[in-house]
Amino acid sequence: MAAPAKLDFEKLPADQNIKIAMGPANAIANVNAPTAAELNAMFVANAAISMSEFDFGIQPSETSNDPTMADKSTYTVFGAAAYGGSIGFNYPKKYRDMSNDLSKAYDLTQHPGTLLFVAIRIDGEKHYDTPFADGDFVHVFLVMTDSEANMLTGADSLKRTIGM
Repeated sequence: MAAPAKLDFEKLPADQNIKIAMGPANAIANVNAPTAAELNAMFVANAAISMSEFDFGIQPSETSNDPTMADKSTYTVFGAAAYGGSIGFNYPKKYRDMSNDLSKAYDLTQHPGTLLFVAIRIDGEKHYDTPFADGDFVHVFLVMTDSEANMLTGADSLKRTIGM
């Protein structure tokens, strides 16, 4: 019997090593090449986001199998990349308080149809408080807020979930 394979990497914790920054649609000039300065000017939303209500990321693209009579039957068209999801935010105690992260998140996401940039860095060696730097691997999404769900009872009544 062969010896078990030895892993050649160290597992790093995800706890507090995911950084989520948000900003208005004019926060980044080129979504394909955001600068560290642009990303650092955005609002770091970690303290306002409920981990259990975070369902945001990249999903498989939509596909269509609708060939013409002249195409092969295995003809498939891939649509645009699908991304988005929902993010749960805690309600602020005081609204319009720019010193409070919960209030900042509320102000940024309160209206459906708002275009936002969402930047996510996952790095097991960098705490979320560490500023973005050139060379960081960062996913940047341009999304639109399109729905809001509120729980009206129990402990979840202090959260709102924004669909994007």
